[in-house]
Amino acid sequence: MNTQEHAMDALHQELEGSKKLVRELQAKLQQVERNGGVRPRPGREELQSPVEFIGDFDIVHAEGINVSEDGVSFQVKKPLTIEMHYLHDGIQMRRRAHLVWMKQAPDKSYQFGLKFVEPENGMQF
Repeated sequence: MNTQEHAMDALHQELEGSKKLVRELQAKLQQVERNGGVRPRPGREELQSPVEFIGDFDIVHAEGINVSEDGVSFQVKKPLTIEMHYLHDGIQMRRRAHLVWMKQAPDKSYQFGLKFVEPENGMQF
Protein backbone atom coordinates (compact mmCIF):
# COMPACT_ATOMS: atom_id res chain seq x y z
CA MET A 1 0.00 0.00 0.00
CA ASN A 2 1.51 3.34 -1.02
CA THR A 3 1.37 6.54 1.00
CA GLN A 4 -1.68 7.92 -0.81
CA GLU A 5 -3.64 4.68 -0.34
CA HIS A 6 -2.64 4.59 3.34
CA ALA A 7 -3.85 8.20 3.79
CA MET A 8 -7.15 7.41 2.01
CA ASP A 9 -7.65 4.35 4.22
CA ALA A 10 -7.01 6.41 7.37
CA LEU A 11 -9.49 9.09 6.19
CA HIS A 12 -12.09 6.41 5.42
CA GLN A 13 -11.70 4.94 8.93
CA GLU A 14 -11.97 8.39 10.48
CA LEU A 15 -15.10 9.12 8.43
CA GLU A 16 -16.72 5.85 9.52
CA GLY A 17 -15.92 6.65 13.17
CA SER A 18 -17.47 10.09 12.77
CA LYS A 19 -20.59 8.61 11.18
CA LYS A 20 -20.93 6.22 14.12
CA LEU A 21 -20.67 9.13 16.60
CA VAL A 22 -23.32 11.08 14.68
CA ARG A 23 -25.69 8.06 14.80
CA GLU A 24 -25.11 7.72 18.56
CA LEU A 25 -25.79 11.44 19.12
CA GLN A 26 -28.95 11.26 16.99
CA ALA A 27 -30.18 8.33 19.08
CA LYS A 28 -29.51 10.27 22.30
CA LEU A 29 -31.30 13.32 20.91
CA GLN A 30 -34.34 11.21 20.04
CA GLN A 31 -34.35 9.78 23.57
CA VAL A 32 -34.20 13.29 25.09
CA GLU A 33 -37.03 14.45 22.83
CA ARG A 34 -39.15 11.41 23.81
CA ASN A 35 -38.57 12.28 27.48
CA GLY A 36 -39.91 15.80 27.06
CA GLY A 37 -36.79 17.60 25.87
CA VAL A 38 -34.16 19.47 27.80
CA ARG A 39 -35.39 21.51 30.74
CA PRO A 40 -33.82 24.94 31.15
CA ARG A 41 -31.40 25.20 34.04
CA PRO A 42 -32.92 27.06 37.00
CA GLY A 43 -31.54 30.56 37.57
CA ARG A 44 -28.74 31.06 40.06
CA GLU A 45 -28.37 33.79 42.64
CA GLU A 46 -25.40 34.48 44.85
CA LEU A 47 -25.55 33.05 48.38
CA GLN A 48 -23.38 34.82 50.91
CA SER A 49 -24.15 32.83 54.03
CA PRO A 50 -22.39 30.20 56.06
CA VAL A 51 -23.82 26.73 55.42
CA GLU A 52 -23.76 24.02 58.08
CA PHE A 53 -24.28 20.49 56.86
CA ILE A 54 -24.06 16.91 57.99
CA GLY A 55 -24.04 13.69 56.01
CA ASP A 56 -27.22 11.70 56.58
CA PHE A 57 -25.58 8.31 56.16
CA ASP A 58 -23.70 5.70 58.11
CA ILE A 59 -21.32 3.24 56.52
CA VAL A 60 -21.41 3.60 52.73
CA HIS A 61 -20.74 0.57 50.55
CA ALA A 62 -19.11 1.38 47.22
CA GLU A 63 -17.66 -0.40 44.21
CA GLY A 64 -14.07 0.36 43.35
CA ILE A 65 -13.28 1.71 39.89
CA ASN A 66 -9.52 2.25 39.95
CA VAL A 67 -6.62 2.99 42.25
CA SER A 68 -3.24 4.69 41.85
CA GLU A 69 -0.47 5.91 44.12
CA ASP A 70 -2.35 9.22 44.41
CA GLY A 71 -5.84 7.99 45.26
CA VAL A 72 -8.82 5.80 44.58
CA SER A 73 -12.00 6.11 42.50
CA PHE A 74 -15.25 4.37 43.41
CA GLN A 75 -18.98 4.58 42.82
CA VAL A 76 -22.04 4.16 45.01
CA LYS A 77 -25.47 2.91 43.96
CA LYS A 78 -27.45 5.26 46.23
CA PRO A 79 -27.10 9.03 46.59
CA LEU A 80 -25.27 10.54 49.52
CA THR A 81 -27.86 12.65 51.35
CA ILE A 82 -26.82 15.84 53.10
CA GLU A 83 -28.88 17.78 55.63
CA MET A 84 -28.05 21.48 55.86
CA HIS A 85 -29.17 24.84 57.11
CA TYR A 86 -28.27 28.33 55.97
CA LEU A 87 -29.65 31.85 55.91
CA HIS A 88 -31.21 33.02 52.61
CA ASP A 89 -32.81 36.47 52.24
CA GLY A 90 -33.07 36.68 56.04
CA ILE A 91 -34.89 33.33 56.31
CA GLN A 92 -33.37 30.31 58.05
CA MET A 93 -33.48 27.47 55.50
CA ARG A 94 -33.33 23.76 56.39
CA ARG A 95 -32.93 21.48 53.39
CA ARG A 96 -32.00 17.96 52.36
CA ALA A 97 -30.03 17.36 49.20
CA HIS A 98 -28.12 14.70 47.30
CA LEU A 99 -24.46 15.20 46.53
CA VAL A 100 -24.14 15.56 42.75
CA TRP A 101 -20.55 16.68 42.31
CA MET A 102 -17.46 17.75 44.20
CA LYS A 103 -14.25 19.30 42.92
CA GLN A 104 -11.17 21.00 44.21
CA ALA A 105 -10.95 24.69 43.33
CA PRO A 106 -7.72 26.36 42.19
CA ASP A 107 -7.26 27.83 45.69
CA LYS A 108 -7.31 24.25 47.12
CA SER A 109 -10.75 24.71 48.72
CA TYR A 110 -13.56 22.30 47.75
CA GLN A 111 -16.81 23.06 45.98
CA PHE A 112 -19.92 20.87 46.22
CA GLY A 113 -22.97 20.64 44.01
CA LEU A 114 -26.11 19.38 45.75
CA LYS A 115 -29.62 18.77 44.36
CA PHE A 116 -32.46 19.54 46.76
CA VAL A 117 -34.78 16.64 47.66
CA GLU A 118 -37.97 16.48 49.69
CA PRO A 119 -37.47 16.14 53.46
CA GLU A 120 -38.26 12.85 55.10
CA ASN A 121 -40.97 12.78 57.76
CA GLY A 122 -39.69 13.95 61.11
CA MET A 123 -36.56 15.57 59.69
CA GLN A 124 -34.48 17.01 62.47
CA PHE A 125 -31.24 18.92 62.19
